Amino acid sequence: MSVTDSPPYDPDTAAAGLWLLRDAHDQWLADNTEVIGERAGPQPEHVELRLHQHAASVLTWTRALDDLCDGDPEPLLTYRSVRPPMAPLLHGARYACNRSVHQLLTLTRVHRVMRFPLTPSMIFNTYGTFRWVPEQLLPLPGSERPSQASSRAEYVATMAGQEIGPTLQQLRDWFEQQLT
Repeated sequence: MSVTDSPPYDPDTAAAGLWLLRDAHDQWLADNTEVIGERAGPQPEHVELRLHQHAASVLTWTRALDDLCDGDPEPLLTYRSVRPPMAPLLHGARYACNRSVHQLLTLTRVHRVMRFPLTPSMIFNTYGTFRWVPEQLLPLPGSERPSQASSRAEYVATMAGQEIGPTLQQLRDWFEQQLT
């Protein structure tokens, strides 16, 4: 769906999209709080999958809200006027959203850390940080659609290799400020 295919802006639709973004982010925060520094269970990949799922949902609702708000200039002239400083992150999030669909589970990476004091059972089963996939793990630029080039560049500049949490929080905070 392109911006021109988005439905006309209306406050109820925007409020629903913001609620969905907040809910996905709240779920990400809850799961992240549960696992950071905790010993992983017998199937730690399920925790990682839930975190990936919630991050991809935040990106999806970010993209939908940006399309909705930017697609109808009459009621939201202020959105278009405040968007430019946030545009690099919004474009990077759009690229990450596309990658979350096309690359499925390769969007995010878990970086394990050691916690002290150590016990033998904690050494390999401790979570650390959740990060966006670094540039070297993205598809080669020539293998993607040419229309992805600018969004890819914004992703690399604003998100690649960075912790996921601050990015999701920044996207949420910005849309809350614009829509409430």
